[in-house]
Amino acid sequence: MQCEICGAEIKGEPFKINVEGSELNACNRCSQYGTSVSTRKPVSRKNAPVRQGIKNSSKPKKNPVTAPTEELIDEYEQTIREAREAKGLTQEELASKIKEKASLIKKI
Repeated sequence: MQCEICGAEIKGEPFKINVEGSELNACNRCSQYGTSVSTRKPVSRKNAPVRQGIKNSSKPKKNPVTAPTEELIDEYEQTIREAREAKGLTQEELASKIKEKASLIKKI
C-alpha cells in the first residue's frame, strides 16, 4: 500500500488521518499532517441491542396552523416613509437596520 500524501510504500499498517475533511492512508512520516481518525468497527445486526418497551401511541396533538390576522393598511408605503423620515433615517440606513437591501426600501 502507498501513502496517499507522499506516495512512499507503507510497511505495516497505514495511519488513517483526516486532512481538511478527507480521510487518507498515510505513512508514519506523513501522519503528522492530519488528525488521527478513530476506526470503529461496525456493529453487526445480530449483536445490536433490541429496544423493548411500550410505544407511546398518544402523542401530544399539534395545534393547527392559523393564518395571521394582520393585514396591510391602505397606503402602507406612505406610513413607512413618514415613520422613517420622523426618525431621521435615510432609505439606506433603514435598510441596514432591518437587514434588507436598499433597493427593496426604494421600491416601497
